[in-house]
Amino acid sequence: MTTAINEYRRSRGLTALEVSAPLRKAALWKSADMAAGGPYDHADADGRFTFDRLDDCGYNFVNAAKGENLANISDGVALEREVRELLEAWKASPIHEKVQTTVEYKAIGIARVSGRASVYWTVTFGSVADSEGVRQVSLSDARLPSLEEDPCLPLSGQTECDEARLALWRGDEPAWRVQLTANGVAVNRDNIILQTLYLRADGGSAKARTLLVLLGATP
Repeated sequence: MTTAINEYRRSRGLTALEVSAPLRKAALWKSADMAAGGPYDHADADGRFTFDRLDDCGYNFVNAAKGENLANISDGVALEREVRELLEAWKASPIHEKVQTTVEYKAIGIARVSGRASVYWTVTFGSVADSEGVRQVSLSDARLPSLEEDPCLPLSGQTECDEARLALWRGDEPAWRVQLTANGVAVNRDNIILQTLYLRADGGSAKARTLLVLLGATP
């Protein structure tokens, strides 16, 4: 099926896709779920939709576009016929065709699992190859760059950071407590780190902007 999809993409002037281990893991999970009686839908038995399932299976690269096609066919059909008929069915469906011919996709994962007299196929797609991917960071794992790594940048028209700005830039809890409390935001480590990064990014820190992207936040 991978070969068939890649040959079809080449015929459309699109790049071939490389197999991704986490995309294949996600596809295998979904096909096995359907074969065991789970919903024949992009939601699964755990209530997750495609994007969440791909994240959970390790395809959680920053800025990765993601897609998924599903299909089932009666068990006992010759494999070559399965591939041919399912690919033609996806081509004939505007939604599925749009997914498998998305220009920016670079990676693919495929799984085929038999169950309940049917064969369930899942094809997952992503715009980032495993070898190129940068994974997101969770707030629980994040740390603020030190002042040596990310010096305080003063406000426009000033030559240095005053004590109040420096305290916020450092992420001092007492300095942030007043602002967070006034805005009805819980005063905890995660919120202090996030708000400090926003302050630094707005102040011109490239390091803070990069870390916000890795956290999946908008700088």
